[in-house]
Parts: sequence; structure tokens; C-alpha cells
Amino acid sequence: MARQYKRIQRKISPNLKKTGSNFKPKQSRDLMLIILICLTLVVLLMAWHNLDNLGISMYISLIISMLIVYANRHGDFNEKEHLWLSRLSLVSIVICLGLFAATTYFQFRG
Repeated sequence: MARQYKRIQRKISPNLKKTGSNFKPKQSRDLMLIILICLTLVVLLMAWHNLDNLGISMYISLIISMLIVYANRHGDFNEKEHLWLSRLSLVSIVICLGLFAATTYFQFRG
């Protein structure tokens, strides 16, 4: 009887001990993300004088997006903040893709 009572209690009122998120990043993906951030930063710095304003904005938007993803993975945020950081990262990626499309259009238009 006691065992069944404990099962019913767990189903009725689950443990509320955890207030934070149970989001755990994978180490291998984080290493790849750090390498991509550094590589993008190096490309931006090396090609700064050859890029126009759209290209510089595109690379900066890409770096910001990757930094937001890294902060989202390693920060101690609740679920609502994770959701907003994910949305902000998605918006930054969409901006980066739009700038990439604009850059390629202006560079290769006839």
C-alpha cells in the first residue's frame, strides 16, 4: 500500500526541486562551435579591407549568432530565457542569410 501511495503522490505532484533547466550541452559540439567562432573571426579580420559593409555586417551577424548559441548552451538560464535566446539566435541567422543573399546579388548581378 505504501508503495502505491508513493507512486500516486509522484504522479499527482511531481518533484519541484529543480527550478533550472536540464539542458546539457555535448562537449564535442561545443568544441566545433568554438572552432567555428574563431575561424569566422579570423576570416573577418583577415578580409576586413576587402569586404564591403554588407559583408562585414554578415560576418558580424554570424559571429553574434554563434556566440548566442554558445551562451545559451553554457548559461544557467531558465526555460523562458532559453526560448528567447534561441529566437534571438534564429533572427540573427536569418539576418545573416539575408545579408549573404544581398551580397551575392550585388556582386554577381549583370
